[in-house]
Amino acid sequence: MKKLLSKTSIAAVVTAAILSTGVPMAYAAEIPENPVPAVTLNGESTDIRAKYIKGKLYFSVTDFWSTVQGYESKDIKWYDEEQILSNGSIFLSVKDQNWYRYANKTTAFSDPIIYENGTVWVSPSFVKDTHTGNIKDISVESRDNTLSFKKTFWVFPNETSCDYRLPVIGIDPKNNLPDFASVSLLKEKGFSESKFHILTQELDDNKIVFAYISKTLPQNFLLVTVSDGYVSCVLDNNGVFTYQDYGLRNS
Repeated sequence: MKKLLSKTSIAAVVTAAILSTGVPMAYAAEIPENPVPAVTLNGESTDIRAKYIKGKLYFSVTDFWSTVQGYESKDIKWYDEEQILSNGSIFLSVKDQNWYRYANKTTAFSDPIIYENGTVWVSPSFVKDTHTGNIKDISVESRDNTLSFKKTFWVFPNETSCDYRLPVIGIDPKNNLPDFASVSLLKEKGFSESKFHILTQELDDNKIVFAYISKTLPQNFLLVTVSDGYVSCVLDNNGVFTYQDYGLRNS
């Protein structure tokens, strides 16, 4: 998580915001015979293992759950007799080739899931298969021997992650700002761009940091990191969610 938002850039943007006068700122291949696929999360390399099985790219479910979704290793369990892998919330059955959440109806996978050498391997379709409803909080694409995961992390100053599931947030082409207006949860929390002064800073690694500084309470702000045209991380210091919101939910 620390890689997603440089503390140096945070300090620079916040200092500029607090010292500002309140005037809104400008808005600123061919695959080898035995390739080892690269796996990234928000454009940065990860330790998620991946390989080709029968010509299709597969990745480790355990690595995905811990790296992308934040499950602790103690919660991820393999039940050898039943051939089931679980993170405590959903259960993947290699034997039956389906998954279920507690006692809910089972759902089949689009591509086979494979158990080899102590690891359950799945294809990118796994991400879509195991999501329900219209919430798309993780996206994945595979090309040029790279598996790319995208996720918008919403975190707080104490590095606690937001418990709410938020979709991957893109950029609104009309104003080149993060498309927060499309997220119903943020609208329910009273988010409005008109409440903030908005500053931008381009980083050396082609990322952009947006600082949303409250017009009435400058100590309340959002620091938004944008990577490759989508929001990779939001640090929320009472900008949308209050300390009470996440203090109660994580107490």
